[in-house]
Parts: sequence; C-alpha cells; structure tokens
Amino acid sequence: MDMEAIIKERVQREKEKETDRERERYTSAAMEAELKLNNMQPPPPEIRGSIMHWSLLQAAMNGDTSILAYANNFCINDYFLSKTSPEQENIIHIAVKSRQLRFIKEALDIFPTLIHDQDMDGNTPLHVAACQGENNIISLLISHLRNHNCSTATNNNGEADDCRGVLAMNVQGNTPFHVAIKNRKVEAAVVFCRECTKDHIERLFYTTNHDARTPLHLVALHCYANDFLDDWDKMMTLYNAIFMCADDLRGAQDIDGNTPLHLAIQSRNFRAAKLLVQRCLESEKRHEMSVKNNKGHSVFDLLVPEMLMTDMLSIRNTNVGSVEAHTLDVVKNLKEMMMRTKRVAKEQALVERKMDDILYKAAVTMDLKVFHGVGRRDGDIEGATIIRPDNAYFLAQTANGSNIIHIALQQGKREGVRFIEEALDRFPSLIFQADSYGDTPIHLAAKSDNPVSQAFLKRFSRVYIQIREQHKQGVLAQPWKAKNSKGNMPIHEALRTNNVYAALVLLKIDSDAASFVNNLGETPLHNFGTVDMDDQLFETMMTHHISVAYARDKDGLTPLLRAAKSGRFRIVRALLERCPQSAYIRDPEDKTFLHLLRFEGGDVDEHSADQLFKQMGKNLFKIPEADAQRLVLDHEGNTPLHYAIKSGNSIAAEIFTRRCLQTEEQSELILLNNDGETVLNLLASHEVPNEVLELIRKRHRNVMYSARSTYGVRRANIKDSAGSLSIIAGLLATITFAAAFQVPGGFDGDSGSPVLLQRVAFQVFMVSDAIAVCSSMLVLFSSLWVMGSNKSYDSFILLDICFFLLQASFYATLVAFMTGVYVATASKTLCCPMSSKGVEMELAAAQTYRHVM
Repeated sequence: MDMEAIIKERVQREKEKETDRERERYTSAAMEAELKLNNMQPPPPEIRGSIMHWSLLQAAMNGDTSILAYANNFCINDYFLSKTSPEQENIIHIAVKSRQLRFIKEALDIFPTLIHDQDMDGNTPLHVAACQGENNIISLLISHLRNHNCSTATNNNGEADDCRGVLAMNVQGNTPFHVAIKNRKVEAAVVFCRECTKDHIERLFYTTNHDARTPLHLVALHCYANDFLDDWDKMMTLYNAIFMCADDLRGAQDIDGNTPLHLAIQSRNFRAAKLLVQRCLESEKRHEMSVKNNKGHSVFDLLVPEMLMTDMLSIRNTNVGSVEAHTLDVVKNLKEMMMRTKRVAKEQALVERKMDDILYKAAVTMDLKVFHGVGRRDGDIEGATIIRPDNAYFLAQTANGSNIIHIALQQGKREGVRFIEEALDRFPSLIFQADSYGDTPIHLAAKSDNPVSQAFLKRFSRVYIQIREQHKQGVLAQPWKAKNSKGNMPIHEALRTNNVYAALVLLKIDSDAASFVNNLGETPLHNFGTVDMDDQLFETMMTHHISVAYARDKDGLTPLLRAAKSGRFRIVRALLERCPQSAYIRDPEDKTFLHLLRFEGGDVDEHSADQLFKQMGKNLFKIPEADAQRLVLDHEGNTPLHYAIKSGNSIAAEIFTRRCLQTEEQSELILLNNDGETVLNLLASHEVPNEVLELIRKRHRNVMYSARSTYGVRRANIKDSAGSLSIIAGLLATITFAAAFQVPGGFDGDSGSPVLLQRVAFQVFMVSDAIAVCSSMLVLFSSLWVMGSNKSYDSFILLDICFFLLQASFYATLVAFMTGVYVATASKTLCCPMSSKGVEMELAAAQTYRHVM
C-alpha cells in the first residue's frame, strides 16, 4: 500500500472519530436540557440505529425516566427501540435486570411492543423477570399484557391472542412460567398462577418445552423445599394449583419417557415424590405407577437403589444432622407409600378378574367336588410360570391375590390336607402365584407350623421335582427364592416364626438356602439368632455354609452380634464354639458381642447374677476368643463393663465385674474411656445394682469411698442426700422430743414425777425415746457437716454414719411408740404388777377428775 492510501485511511478514521465525539456531545446536551425545549431540533439520523446508544443504556440501568420525554417531543422511536449488541436486549430487558419498576411502567406505556422483544436466547422481559424472581415486575408485565395485547397480538389464524406474551418460548422452548420453576423461583411461579387468567393458566400447565417437559416435570426435577422456611407452603400452593387444573399431568411423559414422579425420584427430591405418590393414592386413576420410561424403568424400579443407598447412609452415619435425619424419615415414608400404592394397584387389577364365589367357598370349606371333571393337560413355561389356559378358572385370585392354596393354608384345618394335595397335583403352577403382599403359598406354609403347612411342604417338593423333570429345556423359577413385599424369602419367614420343620424342609430342597440374603441384608442365620435354639437346624445350616457366620446385615451386625443383642445365649455360645473367630468382628460402632450381650429371654432362667455367672459366664469366658474381648474398646473408648454400666445392663455389669475381679490385673477398673472416665467414675454417676458395688467394695473398700458410700449414695448426690436425711432427722427429733415431756399417764401433781414411772414398760419407753432424740440430733449435726464439707471421702463416711443413726432412731421411735401405747392402756402388765400405792394414786387422780367435771 502506497503512502497516499495510508494518508486517506487515517483521514477517514479521524473523521469517524470526530463524528462520534459530536454525537456524544449532542446526546449529553439533550439529556441535560430541560424538558420544555420546543425550538430544539431532533438528534441527527446518524445516532439513530439498531445498536443501542450508551446514553439510553445508562438511563435504563439507572431508571432515569426523564429521557423518555424526548420520545413524545421528537418522535425518535428508533432510538428507543434499539437493542444492545450482541445480547440483543432492549431497554425493558435492561430495566428488569436492574429492577427499575417505574422506568419499565413508563417505557411500556409509550412503547407497548417492547414487552414482546426477544434477546439472543429468545427471552422476553417476562422471561428475565421470572428468572430473577422479581414478583412485582412479573405482576406489572402480566397486567400490561392483559391491557394491551388484545389489540396488538394475533395468533396464526389472524385472531386476537392475549396469551402471546405469557406463552412466549425461548430457544429452549420454555415459557416464562417454565423459567421461573426451572430457576426455583417458586414464589414467582405462584404469582403467575395468581395473576394470569384461567385460560392462561391451563395453557401454561399443558405447554411443554423442547424436552417435552411440562411445568409439573420441572417442579419435580428442580424445586426442593426447605423445611425451616415457608418454602413448603409456597410449594404446596403451586402443586395444588397444578393438580386442580391439570391433574392428568401426573402421567405425562417427557422426551425420555419419564413422568414427574420418575424425575422426582431420580433427582432425589423425595418430598416431591412423596407428595406425588400421596396424590396418586387419593386419585381414582393411578396410571403413573404403570408407566415405564424409555429405559424400561418404572417408578418402583427407580426407588429400589434409592432405598438401598438411604439404608447405607443410616448405617454409616449414626450421628446425622437434623436435615439428613429428616430426609431419611421422608424416604422411609415414601417407601411405605409406594408399597401401599403398588398393593392398591395390584388389588384393583385383581378385583376386575377376581375369583369366582363358588371356587372361593370351595377353598374355604375344602370341598374336593370342585375338582371333579377337570382334566389335566401339559402346559408351557413362559416367564418362569406354567400356563394352562383351560385351567385359568382354578388359577384365579381373590382381591388380595390369594389363590385356592393360600386360602386353604390360611384356614389351617386338618381337613385341608387332602384339598391342598389335590390342588397341587392338578394345578402345580399355583405354587408360583403371589398375593398382594408378595407371599407365595410357600411363604404362608413357612410362617405357620401346623399339619396343613407340613403336608403342603412335603407335597410341594415332589411336585416341583416333577415339573422340572417335565420341562428340562425351559427356565423354571425356584419358588423358595421368591421374596415377598418385606424382602424375605420363605427360609427367613420360617426362622422368624421359629418354624423349624419348614426351615429343615427348605434346606433339604436347596442347601444354598442357608446363604440366602433378604432385602435387609440378613441371612437365615441372622434370623436364627432371634429364635429358640435347635441343634439339628443349626448344624444343618453351618455344615453347608459356615461363611454366613461372618456376614453382616444392613445394621452391620453378624449373626453372633445379632444373637448377643437379642439375648440368645445358647446361640451365642454355639456360634463361638463353631466359629470362634467371629468373636473378633465388631459392629459399626466398634462394639464387640460382649458390649451387646444381654442376659435375658428364653435362654436365661430367673437366677441371680451369681448363679448366672456360674451357669453361663464361666463357660463363656472359657473360650479364649470370647475372654479376649473383655478389654476391647469401642469408638467411645468403653470396655464391655463400661458400656454395661452406662447402658443399664445390670446383669451383664455384675457378670463382667465378677470376671474382672477373678483376674490379677483387674484392668477394666483402671481403663479410661474417651471422656476420661474409669469404671469407678461411672459407678459414681450411673445407677448400678448394689451387688456390683458390694463386689468391688469387698476388694477395694477405700477406693469405693471415692465413688459411692456404703449405702449406694453417688458422689453427685452427696448434698441432696444430706439434705433429705436432715429433714427426716428433724421430724423424728421433733416427735420424740415432744413425747419426752408428754409421757403416758401424765405426772404426779405432788411430786411432779411420772405416774407410771415404776412400770418397766414405761422405763423402756423413756430409754427408747432418749435414744431416738439423741440419734436424730446426731444425724442433724452430721448432715450439716457434710453440707459444709468438700471432701467426698469424709462426706461418704459421715453419710454412712447418718444412715446408721437414722435407722437406730427409727427403731427406737418404734419401740417407744409400742411401749407408750402399752403402758397407757393396760391396767396390769405381766412384767410389773401395779403397787398398792400406785393404785391409791390412780384412784385419787380419778376422784379429782370427776370433781373437776
């Protein structure tokens, strides 16, 4: 490029800069001028374009409404209709972002069409207000749309459309209502429901974005309530508005096939899921429960992993905060509601094709005539169920899902044995059917130990073998592995109800049943740890799967820990003898089986702890692995003895104390927990049986005085005990002191001595009363000393003396009362007959009394 071209280019740039400077100077002068400038010329055309000038931008941001006056005076509409670059925002967009309510109102009065302008993302000013949650601006904009849109907006048919601004969509297909919900501006969404007309609201609720999501989808996905504020009330207002106008949206599916309930569970918005399930239960139509998304998942499928995750959280985080604890409670309630909804839905389906009344009555009465004339035909296997189309009549179920075998088993009558055998022989597929609670006939037989159940289990195993022989090429389900609604298999139900016969039959059918795990993570051995001991059943389970002795359930407990916690001492010992290494496994809080061991239940007779120790404790501690757990500390630093005292497990505390005192080291007494407390410190602050105190006192008398007195007073209660003793002693001293001067029989008026002084009983009365007064006074003196002393050792000694003296005072008062009553009421006594002088004195006293009267 030559020099001349370079010079021309520089000159052109200088001219452009000068034009810009003149334009800025002109606009600034116009903004600073007074509003009444009739002789003023309009701005030059070069400052009026599609790009917003900085002066207009500043005015919109600051809410300077004075600039709007030039629109009326100079008709420079292009200047005010311009947009920013590259955002493509007009002055209403900018004013909404800056919360300039007055500027928005005045600008829309002059330029009403600005409310429909869209920025580069397709957002109108109403979208922006909804995103920011500006409730007052939203109300203003909706009001403006109601008042102006009818004359300016038309739909595709050329008809007036006053919904255009409310239903405007951005590039994602979201209306302002969608945007408010998506940004969790619940109160703003409620403003839409309040300000829009009924027609607007209905159309808003049914409008879907590009993901085919309705506002209810977005509420379930994005809106989480805060229980500590009033968010939930606003959320309920929004939900109720949607349910009132568009309740069928509960079953609407988005582009991925998800209903709002699907999205609520996937996003772990359990409060919303619970509300949707509750609404489902209250409605006649429950279509959302049967809907599956594009991945083939129903809401029940999505809920199972969430339940397992929540169960693991509740195990690992025992000290969760209030919010997490509340979430766990909501999830548990949601699980119960979902299961109830599932049962209700299944019952509704069964009601439509429920069992015929004739067949039902036959099952109840065990009438074999109902089977006559029914021929047998070979069936096919589909989905692990044998289907006999011509026998569908006998495969019908009641409203709660029971088939004829369920009904016969529930009756439990011996007459039902033949009925069940006939039903199984003719219709073997009945064993696969489950009722509304997921119980197959095998579950019911496992729960009940009666002749009918036993007959069913005997015949069932043979029938299943025959079915398997006939269909070797098919895939046949194993009904003893079926889980009911509680997640239990038949083997678990058998052991929960202590049905040993059913458990043995099931183990004979499948030896792997000993390792089956239910939804709580429990093996049959866990359930066995809560029932009575049966040696044959225990050996059968342990022979095939000894590893189950080390399995943990959802609470983190092994069968040994579960049995110890349930007080099943025989099972504890059997597990230790068979699997001694299981003693080293601890629960999630680092507690061993000794920490959890409780001496109660059917395995423990009503003996004293001394007899229990001789009967069970010594045998338990003969196992080295068990004895080694005495000194194991949990995560709080407590040994089993520490924990027994803190938890009030009195029998275990006494047994562990006896074992501790048998050792030379007696380590449990000196070990400190995380709070710096020894066993003696715990004795001073917790309620403990006197037997434990006596055991330690015999070996460590002086040491015990630092924790408790001989009469069991704790260090923390020294002052209170002294106060109580002083009150009682004061009352006794008052009574006995008064009795000393108001003796039975009165006093001789001449000599002033008691009339009955010569009687031995009276003399005993006086001595006893004197002892009672003196003892009570000594208790008062000692109590005052205790209350003024800060030495626990001296205080305990004085309290022991107080207790002894107070007991003596009680006994002396009792003797004084008995002898006083006796000497005052008896004319003669066996021990001391009345003398003649005494008789004369009593007669003289009587004559004087009559004379006075």
